[in-house]
Formats: sequence, C-alpha cells, structure tokens
Amino acid sequence: MAAAASGGFTLEFRVTDVDARHEHLLARAVEILKPPTIQPWGRRSVWLRDPDGNIVNLYQEA
Repeated sequence: MAAAASGGFTLEFRVTDVDARHEHLLARAVEILKPPTIQPWGRRSVWLRDPDGNIVNLYQEA
C-alpha cells in the first residue's frame, strides 16, 4: 500500500459488520485498497482511501 497523500497516517474505526460496510462502500464507488480480510492478529479489516487520500481501516474484532 502506498502512503496517503496527507502524510502517511491511517485512520482506524471499529465497526460491527465489516462485510456490510464493504458492500455499502462498493455501491458508492469508494476506492477499496484491500477487501475484507482476516488479519493474523484476528481482526477482520477492509482498507480504503477517503476523498482526501487518507488510508482508512474499518475493522471488527473476531
């Protein structure tokens, strides 16, 4: 993943249903960087880029 245009920070938000959020974002043509994936530490995450170029991680605890 490339660094965000804003300087390289990542915003992270815990959600209750990553897959539902992913579908919602796809329907709105949001740039998805990595589809829902279970991380080695157990979180399910989807990575996207916001309109300002920041990287955002939406995750749920497994």
